[in-house]
Parts: sequence; C-alpha cells; structure tokens
Amino acid sequence: MRRLLGVATVLSVLALTACGAGNGDDAATPDPSSSSSEFGSPTPTATAAVAVRRPTCDNLLTPVQVSDLMDPGAQGIGDATTPAGGGRGSTVLELLQIMDGDSGAVHCTWVLPDSDAGATISIMSDPLVAHAGEVYLSTLTLEETTGATGERILTIRSLDGFAYTESHGFLDGVWVGVWDGFATESSAIVDAVFATLAADNPSRF
Repeated sequence: MRRLLGVATVLSVLALTACGAGNGDDAATPDPSSSSSEFGSPTPTATAAVAVRRPTCDNLLTPVQVSDLMDPGAQGIGDATTPAGGGRGSTVLELLQIMDGDSGAVHCTWVLPDSDAGATISIMSDPLVAHAGEVYLSTLTLEETTGATGERILTIRSLDGFAYTESHGFLDGVWVGVWDGFATESSAIVDAVFATLAADNPSRF
C-alpha cells in the first residue's frame, strides 16, 4: 500500500520525525569541526577555499528527471523547511542537527497532490558539515554504493510498514541528502543531483 511520508507528512510529519525519528536521543552528535578523514571523506580544509555553485530548486532536476525518479505527477514546492526540522533530506535527528550547521544549505521538496507521497533534497556544501554528516553515517551499518560522479552513497531503508528510502551522498566536501517517499530509489536521486552539481561546477567535480 502506497502510504508514504509525503504531502501530509513532507510538510507536517517530516517535522514530527525530525523530533523523534533519530537513532536515539543519547547518540552523540559528531563534532563538525573534526578534520579527520578516517572514513574516506576529504579533509575539510582541502576544499574549504573552493566555493560550490548550488542550483535552485527550480533547476536542480529537469521535469523528465522528476517524472522518472519520483512520479509523473510530482510537483515542486521549493523550500518547505520548518524550525522543527521538517523539509530536509533526512528524518534522522542527529543528521538534521548537523545539516543545520550549513546556513547556506539548499532544501527542496516535491509532493504528489491528493496523496501522501513526497520527497525532499538537501544540499550542504560546507565541508565541515559534510564531513560531520559522513562521519556520523559511517558509524552505522548501511548499504553503500558509488555514484556515477564518484560520490559515496549511504542508504537507509524503512524497516516497518512505512515504505521510504533515505540516501546521503558525499564527494569533495559536498553532502546531498535525499528522503524519498515516492517508493522509488533515493540513491538514484542523489546521483542525479551530483550530476547537476558537476555540470554547474566542472572544475570542482
């Protein structure tokens, strides 16, 4: 049954999950100032001086990509963030806290009208924030793949009757987080976003 964390929940339940869907309130949040490259990500200081041109929600994905990767009827509603942590590309409390360390992050949400389907993409290009997110995820046992641009992708899948995937991609100090409630594949969306970033920043990726 296609009851997903989407329209009613991309705008409201995502905010609720931000308050309670983490791995555990007593899990330590990584220190974003860490410069260790223990988990394979680049040392933050190595990329801090190179700015990343970040796309807007309107040009992040083409209409064809939205149709193929989400749903033919999916509609973009732009930035739907809430102070409680909703409208971001994760439902993990620790990751939401780390994401908010990048004041220039881009957050974009799509919904399917008259349904509960939706998806949110977040792009963080502060290398310290990206590194902290990767370090935290590296402490978990997750699916790991490599995207077409070379990004490391770590994927979380729902373990109950609530069907969704959440993927996080890391490359050269940039972090792309995708929460996908369209019953498709969040890692493919991460890959498409990195392709857009690579096209906009040919000297970076």
